[in-house]
Amino acid sequence: MEIQRGKQRMSKTVAILDRKNEPNQLEDLANESAALVRQLGILAVTVDERVTAILPDLRRLSGVAVVAVPAEYAGVNPGLVTGDVIYALNNQRISSLDGLRDALKDKKSADPIALQVERFGQLIYVTTALE
Repeated sequence: MEIQRGKQRMSKTVAILDRKNEPNQLEDLANESAALVRQLGILAVTVDERVTAILPDLRRLSGVAVVAVPAEYAGVNPGLVTGDVIYALNNQRISSLDGLRDALKDKKSADPIALQVERFGQLIYVTTALE
């Protein structure tokens, strides 16, 4: 790559990488046993550089990305889909998978929850009562 700044000219070598941006590729990032969030019926990972490489236009660089919805937990899933990014639970900011688990651990059956989620560039709320 040739760069010119004022009268100065530089030559730089730049690596070109194939940028993945298909939400279904997120599943490759998860270890099923470590990624399972049983209360929501999802497999999830903390948003990091691997996630932002697949979902490049996220509003925030923190949160929890839904990487899959296992068939055996689909009945407890409140409507989250692969590629959703959870930013808050009941107005409590969620910045990591451990943070999501901590926010859910004190919730009992039938407790209402509201998740702030980014889906395809839009912020939405997904609401449910835990089973």
